[in-house]
Amino acid sequence: HRHNMPPDMQGRGIPDVAHAIQAIQNVKVGGVGTVAEAKQTLSDIVRQLAREGRHQEAEDLTRRVISDVEKEVGPSHMALSELINLLMVLYSRTGRLQDAANCAERALHIVCSNSGEHS
Repeated sequence: HRHNMPPDMQGRGIPDVAHAIQAIQNVKVGGVGTVAEAKQTLSDIVRQLAREGRHQEAEDLTRRVISDVEKEVGPSHMALSELINLLMVLYSRTGRLQDAANCAERALHIVCSNSGEHS
């Protein structure tokens, strides 16, 4: 799969980035049904990047995917809250507690809006 990876990610030990990118693109093509796969693949890659100390790359990738998924499924889809939680964890691990709190608040708002409760 290395030849399918973006040039800036080749040779860095990232687990199957090409698969993640394909899963994310499938969200656009296939709709909501593939959001879970994209989320799981992203989660695996972000964990690997974080283990390697590459927090900025993990954050950038997560924000990009959140933006792409939000465009496809809307701002209140439950899958979006799970992706935002992933970003919250990244922020908290790098000491960006206010950013983490903002993510938690946004994710909670999504969950509440899907359960019929309003905060």
